[in-house]
Amino acid sequence: MKFIVAVITSALLLTGCHPNPLPLPRQAARTPTAQESLQLAAASQGQQQQYYLLQSAETALDSHQSQEAIEALKHVNRQQLSPEQQINYLIIQAQLALDEKQPQSALPYLQQAQSNNVALSADLQSKLQKLLAKTYFAMNDILPGLNNGSAAYQLATATDEKRQISLFLWQKLETLNPSQLRALQKNAATEAQRGWLDLMMTTKNLTLRNDNLLDAIKQWQKQYPHHAAQALLQNMGTRNSMLARPAQHIALLLPLNGDLGNQGRAIRNGFLAAYYQRQSVGYSPQISILDTTQDSIPNLYSKAVKEGADLVVGPLLKSDIQSLIASKPLAVPTIALNTVPNVGNISNLFFFGLDPDDEVQQVADKMRIDHRRRVLLMTPQDAWGQRIRAVFQPYWEKQGGVIRAEIQYHTRAQLANQLLDAFHLTASQRRYMSLRSILRKNPRFVPRRRDDFDAIFVVATPAMGRQIIPLLRFYYASDIPTYSTSQIYTASRQKDHDLDGVIFDDIPWLFTNNITLPASLMTVQQKIIASWPESYAAYPRLYALGADAFGLISKISQMSLLPNVGISSATGELFLEPNGKVYRRLVWARINNGKARLLSS
Repeated sequence: MKFIVAVITSALLLTGCHPNPLPLPRQAARTPTAQESLQLAAASQGQQQQYYLLQSAETALDSHQSQEAIEALKHVNRQQLSPEQQINYLIIQAQLALDEKQPQSALPYLQQAQSNNVALSADLQSKLQKLLAKTYFAMNDILPGLNNGSAAYQLATATDEKRQISLFLWQKLETLNPSQLRALQKNAATEAQRGWLDLMMTTKNLTLRNDNLLDAIKQWQKQYPHHAAQALLQNMGTRNSMLARPAQHIALLLPLNGDLGNQGRAIRNGFLAAYYQRQSVGYSPQISILDTTQDSIPNLYSKAVKEGADLVVGPLLKSDIQSLIASKPLAVPTIALNTVPNVGNISNLFFFGLDPDDEVQQVADKMRIDHRRRVLLMTPQDAWGQRIRAVFQPYWEKQGGVIRAEIQYHTRAQLANQLLDAFHLTASQRRYMSLRSILRKNPRFVPRRRDDFDAIFVVATPAMGRQIIPLLRFYYASDIPTYSTSQIYTASRQKDHDLDGVIFDDIPWLFTNNITLPASLMTVQQKIIASWPESYAAYPRLYALGADAFGLISKISQMSLLPNVGISSATGELFLEPNGKVYRRLVWARINNGKARLLSS
């Protein structure tokens, strides 16, 4: 109880000269914050107090504040828990262990929860089965993971939840190679297991012609009509949306000289590293590389097609892509390495790039999932900041979010004053001075910042981010979750200490020590680092783009046919949208002690 009181006391001190309790939620629909739940726990007794402590721990976990969750759990009196609260306690402990990348520690909690003969709500049963699936997969125990994941699917009632569970299971199997899948097939004991493994083998069959893939999947659907994977096979494409056959001659169009020469060569090197890796499994198309700084894009494209290219990768620049679109109908399938706005669906054209718009929208999605609604938006006072704001604001507001305040910064000195005003600290200081004048005393004073926002979205370069984040701490905002995009992160542990606490999205390629990518991609990355260490250190994301660009060539038909199914790749989980754009779903990390650490999905 001392801990709870201490937490509340410290919260009161932050409110200024006249301590008042933090307001309780005005609407029942809003989940109390972890801090508010602790307050409610302090004012309650018995099972009600335990309920609020568990709620505080859950909310802290949702906000990726593991230490706060641990502290709340320390003060749970398990003797006062109801049977269902006992299960919830075990599930929270298991989630904490999983967040610490310790699935072996999580499993006993979940097994104990599973063995308790307690009638659980459907929601708690589903949560238990999903955590069991995640735990088994984290331990590389695939078959039990499929069983528990399939059980969670059966418990789910919402269509979107069913699809998310099925997509999770697909993603776990998608990283396995055919020999691993065949070994699992031999030991598969349930229809759920056999169905998943048979479908995955079908999509990984490199000898299967593209025009036969649709027939093979339809046959699987007849064999497993009630299987969880059926949720991913809705809205399937047609033969018209697929490439007729695997490309045999690929033209790669990139700037290899000039201002973007280094970037173009990084993409080329990643592409070729993936190409040589695929040669080992029998796919060896001819590759022609054309330097886009040497001629116009329409001329180079025509030259490539005349010389026999049946697929083109590139160009890279938006202006070059627009020139290509304007020149003539595209003769062969083309994967442009960037995106251009408002072009509609163009025959034979796909867009694949490191689109920052995707990142910004996923920041909004992440904040919504984390139960954030009221944000302070901080952007640089330049064209980049204007573009980010233009993408974020309508998308955020469409989801019910509110931008409580905005800061468009330019310099650090300017930013400090902007934060004082945005946080209403200047007004707080004026109130204190007025009170001191009236009382003719020096009352104890802790500045009170505004508390009507629950998240901060910082758009910044690494250098500027290292100035902004310490300022946020200095001005009493260290308790507000701070989100950003990949641009803030450089993987420099010494320098990134100033970014501690920032939650950001980025590509899986940068976290291969902590995430499972297909073994072939891991090999590609190792060869790249060995061959071009300095260039890779400067452009790791562009190397990943090049590697994925080659991988897309053999996957684009599957992605057209199965738009609900992602492809596990270096730059994210890839999905093909109806307009031909490849959408990247990124991973999330939080910086702690200067090191980015992946967050649980």
